[in-house]
Amino acid sequence: MKAGDEHRFAVEGQGPRGLIFDLFGTLVSIEISLLPRVEDEGCSRVETIPGLDQLLSRLRPRMSAEQFSSRLMEVSQAIFEEKRRDNVEITSVKRFEMVLEAMGFSGDLAAVAMEMSSRHMQSLRGAVVCPRGRREALRELSLRYPMALLSNFDHAATARAILADTGLLEFFRQVVISDDMALRKPDPHLFFAACDGLNLLPGSCLHIGDSFVEDVQGAVAAGLRAVWIHDGGGDPSPALDALNDVSELPGWLERRFGKAGLAKPFSETGGGPR
Repeated sequence: MKAGDEHRFAVEGQGPRGLIFDLFGTLVSIEISLLPRVEDEGCSRVETIPGLDQLLSRLRPRMSAEQFSSRLMEVSQAIFEEKRRDNVEITSVKRFEMVLEAMGFSGDLAAVAMEMSSRHMQSLRGAVVCPRGRREALRELSLRYPMALLSNFDHAATARAILADTGLLEFFRQVVISDDMALRKPDPHLFFAACDGLNLLPGSCLHIGDSFVEDVQGAVAAGLRAVWIHDGGGDPSPALDALNDVSELPGWLERRFGKAGLAKPFSETGGGPR
């Protein structure tokens, strides 16, 4: 990479050559009302691990699902802090195994942790929604730009299944999930991997995401430009701008760069999904 190349599309009227999208909170969201619930003494609560009592019965000492869920939240918070501090990804299976170990269980922890993760991911997958207008926006953009998906998520297979479920997978040449790299945004290596998948320099790419630290600051630090998906107002710097919804992006790109600054139709460049 030559000096200055990482910022080359910051020239007046020159737009990005490729687009990179965050997944959760940007393209899709988890609808709480669609998560599984259990009734307990007249109260209803979310339970994302169906059959938890049966799984816990395979371990010692015995513990109720309610006790486990309470301790799970405590231990998971410590794991979350580690991930945020070190920008490392801890897989979903490893997280459950670490929780079981921390709680002093004995037995086949690895097998139980794998089953817990599988059931948990199935529950999350079933609650994912892609709001109206976003798929259509991606379809429009994919005709003009090569696009990549870059997501912090601790179970890559589920992330890719969600992309397929929502009809979004077809729009991306490259999919980078933190689980695959054992790193999390804002680590720059994830942004570089997404750019490499598009055969573009970081300065030629625009990253679009809802997290200010992970998506905006992380992208800019890696040499990309960024658009912040955020409806709370305020100064979006160092992002180029803040949009309420990713469905606004096609219009924003044309207003920002004009037709002359937009990439040629992607079909004319010889590119395509890979």
